[in-house]
Amino acid sequence: MTIRLLTNDQRKLLRQQLRDNAVYIAVKQAYKSRETDMERLHFSPEEIFVNSFVCFDRMLREPDRAEAITDTLWDDVFNDLRNDADDCGRSYDRQEMETAASLVLYTLMVLTEASHRWELARYNGYLMQMLACHSNPDDICLPMQACISGELSEYVGAYIEADEYISDRIDNQSPTPDPVRRIRRADRSRIKEGIRRRLEFMKGVLPYSSQSIMRPADYDIMTECVDYLVENGVVRRMRQKIKTCLSNAHLRYTCYLIYRNEGRDIGRSLWLEFLAETFAQFGDSTSSLANHFSDKPHNYDMCTGSPSSEAE
Repeated sequence: MTIRLLTNDQRKLLRQQLRDNAVYIAVKQAYKSRETDMERLHFSPEEIFVNSFVCFDRMLREPDRAEAITDTLWDDVFNDLRNDADDCGRSYDRQEMETAASLVLYTLMVLTEASHRWELARYNGYLMQMLACHSNPDDICLPMQACISGELSEYVGAYIEADEYISDRIDNQSPTPDPVRRIRRADRSRIKEGIRRRLEFMKGVLPYSSQSIMRPADYDIMTECVDYLVENGVVRRMRQKIKTCLSNAHLRYTCYLIYRNEGRDIGRSLWLEFLAETFAQFGDSTSSLANHFSDKPHNYDMCTGSPSSEAE
């Protein structure tokens, strides 16, 4: 994904999708008034957010090129925004475009500082010099500084750990562009309780057998991993994966039901990753899991002891 402007429909969609994102919340609080002030360009918080992450993602991918990226970044951002505005017929004046580029660059500086990655943040002084050549630093920096929170720093750490890029997900039109989207705190307990009820049958034995589906200790680890995913939006990495006596199809479909009913906000790709990362029987690939995720085994209800495992 490259630096670009957004359509009205794209901005409306992102506004909904990012409503709980700590970085977006800060950007919107700090810079919504700048969109109003720009009589022609109307550069929005959604565009600041997306384009700052385009730059941040590029630096995360190529940390050894951070100096080279930074060296031309002001010109790259300004020229790409200007060219895109020309291509899509969006009016602007030079001062508005300089302000837009400055807002993107300062938000990038906030992200690199929050990353605690010296190889990324060490060039922020140079970026500030570039910003000061084209904008009043107080007008750009002070509103954002007043909105920076501990949640923003926590989010950036979780984002780096997730090792997925917002710029890629927006390019691919993902329904969940934020790879670490947080579930509202009030909903987490309800979601975890629902998932535990759905997993309860795995404490038992296989049909027509006295063989346990899994060891009690492994069941506890599994539920801890589920809780971690719900709380953090990131799959816990396992030193030793869990073993069960369920078939791949039964285990896969159970996770599909969790995704469909309780865990949709977490996202399909994360539940597939959870299966591959948590259970030894799946190996490390999610490709076959994705192809058959919703396939229901013919005797699934018998195995779970429930005649109605899926919500209508």
